[in-house]
Amino acid sequence: MTWLFSWMKMKRDFLSSILRVRIY
Repeated sequence: MTWLFSWMKMKRDFLSSILRVRIY
């Protein structure tokens, strides 16, 4: 279950970084 949580966190960070790049 921990790996799923870490994967979701990584995915969320990845999406947030993409959004951040698209904003600039």
